[in-house]
Amino acid sequence: MSTAEIRNPTKQSVTSDVRLRLMIIGVTAWAAFQIIRLVAVSLAHDALSGSASPAWLYPAITDVAVGLMAPIVAFAVWRMKGLGVWVFAIVFFAISIVDHLDAVTAALTTPIPAAPLLSPSPVATVVDLVVISVLDAVTIAVLGTARMRSYLHVPSGSGRSR
Repeated sequence: MSTAEIRNPTKQSVTSDVRLRLMIIGVTAWAAFQIIRLVAVSLAHDALSGSASPAWLYPAITDVAVGLMAPIVAFAVWRMKGLGVWVFAIVFFAISIVDHLDAVTAALTTPIPAAPLLSPSPVATVVDLVVISVLDAVTIAVLGTARMRSYLHVPSGSGRSR
């Protein structure tokens, strides 16, 4: 323990509290931002009507599902506690990653439809989707930290020793 920590033992807990708050805000904000994915309704309609490749149907429907779940996940992480909230948030972001990877496959194998949030360039679309997937993975990693698990009251183990 350093001399500064001996003189001010609360400094470390205050710093830790600020980091935890930033993690909570970051996870909540990133979940809430996913609401924008509701614009994929038009892409799903285009894929069903035949004006866009059917390969875009799954990413579009999944985008709409993620967009609908986004405010629920954001609220749960912000105001609720428990193992269920933690698992729900991790599954939410994992589904988001799978959706983005499927959209990458569609972007590389079919023409990109004229849809909101999609660039006409396959390379730009793929880069966007990969960056967003990395942000989703970082969010899952943040949810897996000891601080977030403690905040959400997630048990740390099974309680059994071998």
